[in-house]
Amino acid sequence: MSARNKKYATVENHNGYLRDLNSKAIVSNDRTGYDVFVAKKKEKQDMRDRLDRVESTLDQILAKLEKVDHLK
Repeated sequence: MSARNKKYATVENHNGYLRDLNSKAIVSNDRTGYDVFVAKKKEKQDMRDRLDRVESTLDQILAKLEKVDHLK
């Protein structure tokens, strides 16, 4: 079933939510909230990636220092 054929019903007393009549799932139609969620998720992933790069660089520096220490 394509997205165009999906049917939704409003959820009583819950603005911003719809019920998918095919699957009976409750879905949010708050695009702004979704965009904020996606931006925060990307920011967290970017920070994890940065931390991974910093750890990798630190490991390389420590390995080089150990090699220098063994030369003494």
